[in-house]
Amino acid sequence: MGNTGDDKERFFELLDRNHLNWIENLILGGKKKFVLVNQTLVNSLKQIQNRLGVFGRLGRILDAKETPSVILENDNVVLYNGYSFSHSVTNAYLDGLRNKMLAFLGENR
Repeated sequence: MGNTGDDKERFFELLDRNHLNWIENLILGGKKKFVLVNQTLVNSLKQIQNRLGVFGRLGRILDAKETPSVILENDNVVLYNGYSFSHSVTNAYLDGLRNKMLAFLGENR
């Protein structure tokens, strides 16, 4: 998503509902994927959901979930609520994230 900039109104004006719906469908459907979301992204998604009425399914899944945790897991998608890589995280957190990703890929290490 990137930096929303100082002009929040302009940020929301530039968003395209069709593209946002495509992103939600891409995350929740389709081919096998591991998706890592961080709290900054979750907060931005909630603001977009409230303003534009998109990300309904994704918003319900992300609503009030613990960090870090797997918040959705099925045959095609693991949605992991984690910390930003710029956040101060422990080696234990990174090892746990690595192990979740390896398990998703079907690798044992």
